[in-house]
Amino acid sequence: MWVSLTIDDDVALVRLDRPAALNAMTAEFGDEFRAAVESAVGAGVRAIVVAGSDRAFSVGADRAVFTQPSAPRTAPSGWLCLRDIGVPSIAAVSGHAIGGGFELALTCDLIIADPSARFSLPEVSLGIIPGMGGVQGVARAGGTLVARDMVLTGRVVGAAEAATLGLISRVTEPGALVATALEAARRIAQQPVAAVAAAREAVTLVDLPLPNALRAEQALLAQLRTGSARPQ
Repeated sequence: MWVSLTIDDDVALVRLDRPAALNAMTAEFGDEFRAAVESAVGAGVRAIVVAGSDRAFSVGADRAVFTQPSAPRTAPSGWLCLRDIGVPSIAAVSGHAIGGGFELALTCDLIIADPSARFSLPEVSLGIIPGMGGVQGVARAGGTLVARDMVLTGRVVGAAEAATLGLISRVTEPGALVATALEAARRIAQQPVAAVAAAREAVTLVDLPLPNALRAEQALLAQLRTGSARPQ
């Protein structure tokens, strides 16, 4: 097993557990991740923390997926389930978050990083692009100039710079990463479910023109006030 699941009350910790390979992801790895998340959702958790090891959150797809002709070329994509589960998720990142590993973190609602965290999207050097949400995630969080810089050059961005650019939520004290992420998850889990769902939806309205976004945000507030909002 390369992915472990721990549930404490309403919070799940999904840990990537292939440390010898720096949590490099294969299709089977992705399937295990999806199974762990689905199990957590089935158990009724109200927040999920995704963590790796001290050395690496994940270095992305296992290079064998791209470099060995005999290897299955199915990209590991099981973690994309986080987009559809309706449960808030937090990436707890230490060490390397490279390529698909960074894209996995970007799929989460929050990214909390240890000072050791390093983020990069080096896919262009392999003749491809970050196609699992990396370009859009960075462009929407940090802007198109930041996205071009990271995607075209593949340069590595440290935790402090990533926070300054708006790519991550916050940086913890050394050694406090998972505890901080779990505490944030517990705080989310304690909030009214319908309000959390509406708040998550409201944040996505940033892609709309401002007048439309304001109207949609007011509609969400009205639904909560009248009790017509439904938990997702």
